[in-house]
Amino acid sequence: MMVLSALLTIISIGFNEVAAAFIPSFYLSAIIFLRRNLKTQQIRTLAILLAIAIVSSTAVVLAPGNLVRSLNFEGQRFQIFHSLFYASLQTIRFCIIWLLNPPVIIFSFLLFYMGKTYVKVNLAPYRYFYLGWSVVIVFISVLLPYLATGILGQHHTVNYAYFFFLLLWLLTVLSFSQQIEFSKRSEEHTSE
Repeated sequence: MMVLSALLTIISIGFNEVAAAFIPSFYLSAIIFLRRNLKTQQIRTLAILLAIAIVSSTAVVLAPGNLVRSLNFEGQRFQIFHSLFYASLQTIRFCIIWLLNPPVIIFSFLLFYMGKTYVKVNLAPYRYFYLGWSVVIVFISVLLPYLATGILGQHHTVNYAYFFFLLLWLLTVLSFSQQIEFSKRSEEHTSE
């Protein structure tokens, strides 16, 4: 399983520059935020996958095509405050557009009220991890083009992030639903 995970990490990072940024970031944040809930072997596995992800990401970043493309935006590249500001605005924009999509709204409500019945794994302790990562993934996907070119340009990087955003959003909804359910149960238990 470890070999397959390593291979898929390398392949996934090679598909897109955004993956080269957020896959290592995800492994690192999983180690930092989830370490209390993981076994030593799981942390070790995540650390190995993090190292593989960093090496793979370095290969993507140092690819000659990236340098050639970035030369087309010589005066606009690496404007830190401009990039952070516009990436923040675009993150808000895309999150709102995606969350106000009628199927997402309907499914979120259904999942909130009915998902806890069918999902038996306790996701509640990770609710802020899922919520934070749903926003961070969008931010990373729009920050990279702004840093490299000064503009958002084509939306293929944001489209790549949408699947991950949606999955993490639904995990967030389910985990908050479970948290509310656990809180109600503990209140009922203490009142008895």
